[in-house]
Amino acid sequence: MRSVSVLIACVVAWSSQATGRPISTSSAPVSCSPITEATVDDCVRLNQIQVLGTHNSYHIAPVPAMLAAIGPQSADIEYTHRPLTEQLSQLGIRQFELDVFADPIGGRYATPAALSMVPGLTAPGSDLSRPGFKVLHTPDTDYLTTCATLVACLTEIRDWSRQNPRHVPIQIQIEAKDGARKDARFVVPIPIGAPEFWALDQEIRSVFDEDHLITPDQVRGRRATLGEAVKSDGWPSLGEARGKVLFALDNTDEHRTAYLQGNPALEGRVLFVSTHPGEPSAGFIKMNEALGEDEARIRQRVREGYLVRTRSDIPTTEARSGSTLRRDGALRSGAQYVSTDYPEPSPFGSGYIARLPGAEQRPARCNPVNAPAGCRDEWLEPGAQAATGPYPPWDVVVVAHRGLSEGLPENTLTAFRNVIARGIAVIELDLRGTADGEVVVLHDETVDRTTNGHGAVTQLTLREVRALDAGSHAGQAFRGERVPTYEEVLELVKGTGVHLLLDIKISPVLNKARVVRLTERYGVVLNVIAGVRNVDDLRELSALNPNLRTLGFVEDIKSIDPFVRAGADMIRLWPEWIFADRGLVGRVHALGVPVWTTAGTRPRADLDALIRLGVNGVLTDLPEVLAPLVADIRARRR
Repeated sequence: MRSVSVLIACVVAWSSQATGRPISTSSAPVSCSPITEATVDDCVRLNQIQVLGTHNSYHIAPVPAMLAAIGPQSADIEYTHRPLTEQLSQLGIRQFELDVFADPIGGRYATPAALSMVPGLTAPGSDLSRPGFKVLHTPDTDYLTTCATLVACLTEIRDWSRQNPRHVPIQIQIEAKDGARKDARFVVPIPIGAPEFWALDQEIRSVFDEDHLITPDQVRGRRATLGEAVKSDGWPSLGEARGKVLFALDNTDEHRTAYLQGNPALEGRVLFVSTHPGEPSAGFIKMNEALGEDEARIRQRVREGYLVRTRSDIPTTEARSGSTLRRDGALRSGAQYVSTDYPEPSPFGSGYIARLPGAEQRPARCNPVNAPAGCRDEWLEPGAQAATGPYPPWDVVVVAHRGLSEGLPENTLTAFRNVIARGIAVIELDLRGTADGEVVVLHDETVDRTTNGHGAVTQLTLREVRALDAGSHAGQAFRGERVPTYEEVLELVKGTGVHLLLDIKISPVLNKARVVRLTERYGVVLNVIAGVRNVDDLRELSALNPNLRTLGFVEDIKSIDPFVRAGADMIRLWPEWIFADRGLVGRVHALGVPVWTTAGTRPRADLDALIRLGVNGVLTDLPEVLAPLVADIRARRR
């Protein structure tokens, strides 16, 4: 029996080397229907997740005097990233981009021309004098970096990876740079060709052991080409890829040709390359544009099995304008790597930020295009909750968002009765005006989504709205449920002690005076909070009844101050803002107002993190999850 065991072990070892893939000796098949937390490592592959990356991940903006010397084009380089370790641990970044310049002797870029161009600049450190590839954006003028050598950058990533071995795979994109500028003051970079690329591979392997890497050889296995392997066998599973890194070449010009020289299917190489489908090296594609038809093209490549990198913003453009069109298209596209300069709020006051939708505090999410059914974001990198620390001394207010709970139809009396029965403190509901001036409870501008009718609420009379079925969309058990009026809700909660948070939609036919008068008639002014979306509505409601409390549904971070100055009693912030800027809640508290947030269907772990970060109230679609959490926190204080 011993000889048989030895033979099996030898066969397993040979197979692992030949295919480049870890070989399981288990004969028990894994069921992926449904996927569970226990099976996610086997049922989700490397290309079925989406992560956020940073563009020029090492970059530090030049000092103001240097920016002025560079001129108008300096607007594109006015961004700074945290050190790589902080990006990994605090921002959840799992993809990096490093620009490299060849410097085999050392010192070629150690004395930037900027030192003689702008008085008072500090000379770079001694790392630029060492032999090896250098990491910087532009020699002489834009050379500030958090890690000056490739070895230093990679060592930082490697050490963090060793300390966090369950992380999802990290992609590191390398751009080889050797362009010279027509100015005698500036250094001429060393051209990067085939010999330099072999030196690059060797330098990477000097930092990462082979079992720490995902290489083209491993993915290709016994197939003739990488493209064939991707199509036939797919990428490694999440379990095979955890704790590892893979590299890709950003260049698609003569540098790519040099890297593929003699190795058309990337035999023996470290980096994947961006190339066209059908090429022997096809597996990874850089597709920078994600607007319009380009979004659909990315989605198609993702469905075909390729890894795709795209970008959510062009340097400082969206950060200054606040436009999210490119970002939203990139995230929808399913590109596995979405690169940004702004994983934290833009410093230009636009409020622009790029985070993974629904997973803002997580390093990865299930890919929106090709993730298998049942995949859950919190399973991808367990324990990656960024928010820790003590709970605040106050009890967080539990708010039933649209009265939702356990699949009940939103904004209906049935849902509200369930909230009251559960002892939830606050019901949030949406108010809109009908064509004949009545106030009804409905979220959308039209009745299409939540009823069996069609059309804008403002074009329908109360009688027409009341004739619609507002329950069947949630299940036949709720057939015949009607769209309630605000007055019916006031009648329902009378004497229960339940508070109401009104989301007063912006509408030309919503009679805010009628809302206030109905609230006064039922004697619940002190139990109602009016949520408003602009300062004018806030002032109008406060003038109608100064005792009516108000909450500002601010559309961006820069709107907080105007709402507070106008007298808002509390501010609603989105979770993604809070997770991206851990000091934001504290700064709003310093203005003298509490912070509420809309968490929707976020799981308990996210709710816990939001509470630790200091929010005062949480609007949730899952009060059955939040309420026990709040009770548990209260019990711990005793």
